Amino acid sequence: MDARLQGCRDRFGSPSRSIPDGGTAAYLSIPRPGWLSDEPTHAFYRQILADQAALCRGGRIVWGHIVQANKRLFKPGDEDHRAHLVYSLDPTMDGTPTRLRTIADAVFPLKGEPQPDRAHQAIADTLSTRREPTVRVPVPPALAGARHVFLTCTIVVRRHLPADHVRSRLLPLLVDPARTAATMILPSRYWPEELIRPWQLDE
Repeated sequence: MDARLQGCRDRFGSPSRSIPDGGTAAYLSIPRPGWLSDEPTHAFYRQILADQAALCRGGRIVWGHIVQANKRLFKPGDEDHRAHLVYSLDPTMDGTPTRLRTIADAVFPLKGEPQPDRAHQAIADTLSTRREPTVRVPVPPALAGARHVFLTCTIVVRRHLPADHVRSRLLPLLVDPARTAATMILPSRYWPEELIRPWQLDE
């Protein structure tokens, strides 16, 4: 087990939690982004907003690693944007976040390229489409090895980060696959210092 991930779990508490210490419903919530509309193509993003309270109550904390994100997220700004991440429910991945980074680096080059089989093409299509994202797409064993790894999409909330823009692609992620396909990044108020420190270093 990675001590940083365990620190997140200790600070946020076990599933069936109420609002954790130091938090408020307003802080934990995901604001509705200005770009989010009522069009069918945005149905999944609306599901993230609808299920965020359930994720905070019953979600499990796992590592997520950004595969791609709106380029605006890597610069200071006010608006929240979308990102694709890979994550795994396999407990053995809890202690090997570098393995998740390797998988993310292998997944991204599939974007926009024709693939030899359906599983790889599903990944390529998910990363390329501007339509409603396909969620919890299995990453093929050729890329993930023996681990069960999934590609998903979420909304990156700037106020939930230790800085006003993304400075690390490794993030603690709240997931509850038995109840929802939605995910959300664990707000940084519940991150241990070891995880926050790299975000505070001068670029």
